[in-house]
Amino acid sequence: MLDGAADGIKFYIGKFDGEMLGKLDMWAAACGQILFSLSPGMGTAITLSSYTKPKEDVVKTCFIVSICNSAFSLVGGFAIFSIVGNIAYNINAAGGSTT
Repeated sequence: MLDGAADGIKFYIGKFDGEMLGKLDMWAAACGQILFSLSPGMGTAITLSSYTKPKEDVVKTCFIVSICNSAFSLVGGFAIFSIVGNIAYNINAAGGSTT
């Protein structure tokens, strides 16, 4: 395990502000990120539709794709923030400052 990775993961999980859930701007930004992440209209929806069977349950498929997208984003966050925690640890160990 990388030195400082646990600190990065604590920052990723622990910096939760419940008051932000009540703000409309936050929800608008989250919806925009979801649409950008799923990239409808960039060819994925067309490619997916060309491989579906005529009697395929499209709603179920959309839910599966959305859940998989969110799971990959969550796992990616753990990977990125553990590396960022290691970088911050190395900077602080060298006598630098991360603030």
